[in-house]
Amino acid sequence: MEAMPIVLIGGGIFVLGLMAVMALFLLRLLSTPAERDPVDQHELQQRRDERKARFQKLLTDLPTSTRDEIIDLIGQRQKIAAIKLLRDATGMGLREAKEAVELLE
Repeated sequence: MEAMPIVLIGGGIFVLGLMAVMALFLLRLLSTPAERDPVDQHELQQRRDERKARFQKLLTDLPTSTRDEIIDLIGQRQKIAAIKLLRDATGMGLREAKEAVELLE
């Protein structure tokens, strides 16, 4: 019977800690992207535009039939098939090919 107050105090501390963690999670979740990421949004957009231009140039360097097939696959929402075809045609890595297809969507 003497252990009962200790259990209640321990349980209370646990619940308070859990509530604090949940509050921090919610604050992070509800903060705006600019508050979460100090990187300049304009700079990020410029990087995206540069990558997109590079990938579009890469597509123009591909044979017409391959390029048309990749564009058709993207239009049909067959992203994985488009990534695979792009990798086979260019020797690109998985991450770069995925990024290229996503930028062209």
